[in-house]
Amino acid sequence: MARTVEFKDYSQAWLAVEKQNLTNAIEAMADGIMKIAMVKAPKLKGNLRYSSHINRLSPTEREIVFGGSGIPYAMYQERGMRADGTHVVRNYTTPGTQAHYLEETGDQIVKQGLKAYKK
Repeated sequence: MARTVEFKDYSQAWLAVEKQNLTNAIEAMADGIMKIAMVKAPKLKGNLRYSSHINRLSPTEREIVFGGSGIPYAMYQERGMRADGTHVVRNYTTPGTQAHYLEETGDQIVKQGLKAYKK
């Protein structure tokens, strides 16, 4: 009596689920970066903080933006000085705010997110 063995390939379904998991992880990291960076962003009237938004560039790519055409000082506040090295910010008046509020928060959240995703 001969027996047959049938192999089924579910790799496409697995890949689709993993792609969605990656998209969800990236979305969660972007949201986390945004929330923490909003607290660390300098605040005088709140224009810089409330100008922030997340651009979804692709299913696996996000861009977090503070500023824009209406907030020309956004990069100056993030870097702590103007691009030419002049006008260094020496004092952030709102407690808890700092230079590199977006960059440092992004690095921290992505590091934690990748660690969690690999588990």
